[in-house]
Amino acid sequence: MRYLKCSSKLWLHFFLFSVKRLLLLRWPLHVRDEETIGRAIFSSKQIAHASGTVKINAFLPKRGDDGISTDRLGCAPRRLIENRASFDGKRRKTPATFYGYAELRAEQVRAIVIDQRAQVEVIATPTLSNPVHGEVTLRDDGDDFRMAVADALIRASRFATRQPSADD
Repeated sequence: MRYLKCSSKLWLHFFLFSVKRLLLLRWPLHVRDEETIGRAIFSSKQIAHASGTVKINAFLPKRGDDGISTDRLGCAPRRLIENRASFDGKRRKTPATFYGYAELRAEQVRAIVIDQRAQVEVIATPTLSNPVHGEVTLRDDGDDFRMAVADALIRASRFATRQPSADD
C-alpha cells in the first residue's frame, strides 16, 4: 500500500513538473543537459567509499539490456524519488537495500564519445511505477564498448548517500 501511495505521489509531482515545462514551451520528456540523473545503488560493494564514487560494476547493464537504468532526480522531490527506489529494492526477488545514487548531469553523459561513430545519450523512459525513469542508451557494440561507457560514467559521477526517512 505504501508503495502505491509513493508511486501516486511521484506521478502527481511528475505531472506538475510536466505542466510547468509545457507552460514554458518545453517538452517534459526531453532530458535537458543541466538535469541531474542518478543510477540507483543497491549494493555496498558498488561504492568506492574512500573516493566518494562508485565502482565500474555500478554502471554495467545486465546482459541483453540496451541501456542503463537511471532516475531524473530533478522531476520530483528527492525524498520521494529515494523512497520509490527503496521500495523497489525491497520488492526484488532478492530484496536489496537502497544506498543512494551515483549522480551526474545529462550533459556529462552526452559528452561521452567512445569512438567516432556515435555518442552516448540519456533519454526519458517513464514507466507505470516510475514516471521519472530515464535511460543511458547503449548501442550493441559488445563488452568492450559497455566497459568503456561504464568507465566514463564512473569518472563523471559522484556518489550521494540516501537521506534517512521515516519510512525506514
